[in-house]
Amino acid sequence: MKAKFAALVLGVMFFASAPAFAGSVNFNFATPGGALGTSQAYTSNSVTITAYGWSGCSGGVNVALTGCAAHDLYGKNAGGDENGLGLTGSSDFEIGTNQMVQLDLTNLINAGATSVTLAIGSVQSGEGYDVWEGNALGSSGSAVITDGTLDGTAFTVSLNSKDPYLGISAYSSDILLTSLAAPTPTPEPGTLALLGTGLLAFGFGLRRRFASDAV
Repeated sequence: MKAKFAALVLGVMFFASAPAFAGSVNFNFATPGGALGTSQAYTSNSVTITAYGWSGCSGGVNVALTGCAAHDLYGKNAGGDENGLGLTGSSDFEIGTNQMVQLDLTNLINAGATSVTLAIGSVQSGEGYDVWEGNALGSSGSAVITDGTLDGTAFTVSLNSKDPYLGISAYSSDILLTSLAAPTPTPEPGTLALLGTGLLAFGFGLRRRFASDAV
């Protein structure tokens, strides 16, 4: 009975200390395509993030965006680097100046992710993007990347649990949000220590159990 109880305790400790998701998550914002609503959920490996569209923002080039109005999203599939998430209302269906696509990454952060890799598309000569982290929908928060010009090349952004909203805006012309990915969380040293303690306790319990059975 004691051995069974010890095994149960070990199992609980193992699952409590394990990362919330196993394997990476990868979000492709070109799917679904076409006109979408003002928000759209995306799920990968049981983790869901939500995108929100905004326009008419106050602020501008490298200046925090505030007072934004909800705007319909658009999944663009035009080939090459012209695939990703933009906004309705223009012939390009992309994210323009004084506009923003904002991602709610709360679930991803709660699952253990501490950083993500982003890819931005349709970045032509003279065009670029800013990336923001904030704690309120419709307001960009603080800039973490300014004047970005990478086209279709992934770059890393560290996450902050106090600012779970990641915003992408254009500082010149228009761009697309192509993809987001997060690696497998690595257990913290404290978590590994907890698991090791559980294994030692389990082994000690079994030893006592076998010793009592032998008497």
